[in-house]
Amino acid sequence: MKRTVLLLAFSGMFFFAKAQTLNIQAGTTISNLDWELNHYQPEYRRNIIGYSFFVGMDYLDKKYINLSSNIGFIRKGGMWDVELFEIEKNFITYYPEKATLDYFSTNTLIELKYPVTGRFIPFISLGPRVDFLVSRNARFEDFNEQGFLHEVAFGILAGGGIKFVNGKSIIGFRFDYYADINDIATYQVFNQAEPAEIKARTFSLNVSYGYRF
Repeated sequence: MKRTVLLLAFSGMFFFAKAQTLNIQAGTTISNLDWELNHYQPEYRRNIIGYSFFVGMDYLDKKYINLSSNIGFIRKGGMWDVELFEIEKNFITYYPEKATLDYFSTNTLIELKYPVTGRFIPFISLGPRVDFLVSRNARFEDFNEQGFLHEVAFGILAGGGIKFVNGKSIIGFRFDYYADINDIATYQVFNQAEPAEIKARTFSLNVSYGYRF
């Protein structure tokens, strides 16, 4: 119920805003996990390549500043190499194991920009975001069943890039960093007094297309 109320609230803010530009952006995420496991630091620190897809609107658009609201989906996670052994415990090889989480994500950003020639517009952006967990792979099933997995992630989205304006069309490239306020999961490790945490580090690189009304 709480998730439904939050989704409706953010969707309402998005669709009822007075939009001046419609944006679609898609690309990849680069993500890894800071996962404290069995008293040693940590696993799943290798990067995985995920996806990023958003639809958004710009409004209150001025020469040097505008606001935007966006909704979409992203993937976070990490990877580590698991050792394979024979029965005699002789080392054989490694195989990569992934831990992935998929989120419905929404954000509202303040964008500062500086038109260079009227067509090329570098920009930076910053604003709050909320991510709602919609799916996960099997690595997180035990955490979910025990109530350790957090279904909502709060954070900040910080980024920048450049746009190229051609009439009513706007082509852009942007790079974003997803700074999380809360952890993916908090859980108790056997014989450890302090609770362990799973944190994510996530970046995205997207190509965008915008259309001015």
